[in-house]
Amino acid sequence: MLGFRTPKPHRVVLESEHIGVSGERHHAEALRQLLTSYAGGRLEYKCVATLRHDRLNESDPNAVEVSVHNIRVGYISRKSSEVVLARIGDHEVQIKCSIHWNGELINGIYHVKLFPLF
Repeated sequence: MLGFRTPKPHRVVLESEHIGVSGERHHAEALRQLLTSYAGGRLEYKCVATLRHDRLNESDPNAVEVSVHNIRVGYISRKSSEVVLARIGDHEVQIKCSIHWNGELINGIYHVKLFPLF
């Protein structure tokens, strides 16, 4: 009988200055959906995000998408996307994450924070 090996998750160390997330307000509906579905009514959700290269992003060839439960919540900031993409390559990388919302629908403040692996 042949044994199949499960691939190990790709592990990358990122410095805190490289993991700023942009576009949270643009992804407000997705963030509210995640908080409603997974945070038990709270306005903060501690979770795991996935970083992956968004090859279809026409405005930034180095775009690195940030998603939680396969829902896009933003992108690594453009100033850091080239560095992060060089480190993650073609891999999907898991990283600790915290999502915050102030609870306001009209003037909502959304924040996705990623925590580097040490």
